[in-house]
Amino acid sequence: MAYKRSMESVLSKRFHDRFIVLEGIDGAGKTTQSKMLSKALSDRGMDVLGTRDPGGTKAAEDIRKILLGDNSPESAKTQALLFTAARMDNLEMNILPHLKNDGVVIMDRFLTSTISMQGYGAKFLAGEGSEDPTPFASQMVHLIADLPRHTFLIDLNPEAVKQRVGSREGQALDVFDRKPAAYHSVVREAMLREAKNFTEILTIIPGHEGPEAIHKMIMEELSDDKVFCLPQASA
Repeated sequence: MAYKRSMESVLSKRFHDRFIVLEGIDGAGKTTQSKMLSKALSDRGMDVLGTRDPGGTKAAEDIRKILLGDNSPESAKTQALLFTAARMDNLEMNILPHLKNDGVVIMDRFLTSTISMQGYGAKFLAGEGSEDPTPFASQMVHLIADLPRHTFLIDLNPEAVKQRVGSREGQALDVFDRKPAAYHSVVREAMLREAKNFTEILTIIPGHEGPEAIHKMIMEELSDDKVFCLPQASA
């Protein structure tokens, strides 16, 4: 419970009402939903910046190649540091300026992935069972002062993801895709735990539905949010 108590301080950080994140294990459909949501909000006249974590700037994209490539560092601490460096560069160079100009940011992955993968997942791979993630991953999360008001966790079990990813002809698997099924199960459970601990900012979206149905659920969540002020669709 020490981690739960420490993470409650996250709720006192700066939240941005037009900062939206899509989370989920690899292959759950985050990228598809990010693109669909970006188009839907753009069609309603909103100024949308679509980005990903890690990525978004030249430096962050170079870091992404390192993290997802065959020479990705095995150390979970090194991974967390690289993710954080890429994230901060994207925040300072792209995300915060866009939000300051009343734009909307839609991001593929953010802090939930770091806690779940470099926190809980890393402990699993090291053979260390624990209710809490690694302290180092928690420290990396605390370095980020600007957070999304909306995080949608697309939840799909690893077996369904395996079938979905296996059907992607011609698409190479990255270093995280190739990790064992048990690892992805641990990461999924960690993400669900985060969502249940922080219901104010994380919403679970069933990922077994088709893309259009999932998109509809996300749009309904945003429509119900009086602060986000989703514009009406044009006739």
